[in-house]
Amino acid sequence: MDAAQWANDSDDTTPVSVEGTGDVYHDIRDTLTTYTIEYQYANGVKMLLMDLVTARKRFWQFQLGESVKGVSVGMIFLGTEGWIW
Repeated sequence: MDAAQWANDSDDTTPVSVEGTGDVYHDIRDTLTTYTIEYQYANGVKMLLMDLVTARKRFWQFQLGESVKGVSVGMIFLGTEGWIW
């Protein structure tokens, strides 16, 4: 999330609120299988951190990851005039 923090000019600040949801494995693992965390900043910007399966369901742009030299993760900047992946 460093690049998103830099783009938001909030690298030296913290979110004003954080809310998240997720599902856990139902075995000996103590980690999440899926998750979405929303960070709200004082300037109104929202940042979402999520697992790739959830991201692909929510944002079609994450389908592009498979076609770029095997890259399967990424970051999307969504704005009022378009998006950058």
